Amino acid sequence: REGSGREPGVPFWDRAEAARRKVKERAPGGWNGRVVVLAALSHREVGKTSVFDSGISNFAAFAYSPSRDDTYGPARIVVDRATLSGRSSDIIELILTHEMAHVATRRVSGPHIPLWLEEGLAEWIARVPGDSADLHYANQVATGAVEPRLATDRQFRRGTADELFVHYQSSRTAVEYF
Repeated sequence: REGSGREPGVPFWDRAEAARRKVKERAPGGWNGRVVVLAALSHREVGKTSVFDSGISNFAAFAYSPSRDDTYGPARIVVDRATLSGRSSDIIELILTHEMAHVATRRVSGPHIPLWLEEGLAEWIARVPGDSADLHYANQVATGAVEPRLATDRQFRRGTADELFVHYQSSRTAVEYF
């Protein structure tokens, strides 16, 4: 099926396959590359299929992956098509890459690592160093508009889009440093 991106003729599933290839190249460990992508039609449907209880309006997609090999249920990404509509195919691919990075690293990382590390690693895998998000964040830090600090798990689940941006960028910067 055709994707939700603005460019006509760029199928959503082609973006998902490109994201899968990128994660296979960059993710640590041996990921088998298998993931189910569910395209929900609304925030309500996303809420029914995700494990998150709130804050879904700030997110376009969620990843779920079992942390052990013996857990029943496939790794999956739930995409909110309504939130993705109108976004470019590059942004859709970036979001899918980020979520697939969570799936690819979950069995290696396990369920007990802090979210700043998990989100920072997913951002490091998904984004090109020096992209516009990096430049914007670096400018905010340089001007004192934001203070670089690692967010708590709770801060990743709640907050405005601007606050979440700072949390993700701070985490990515830390992971890139390490």
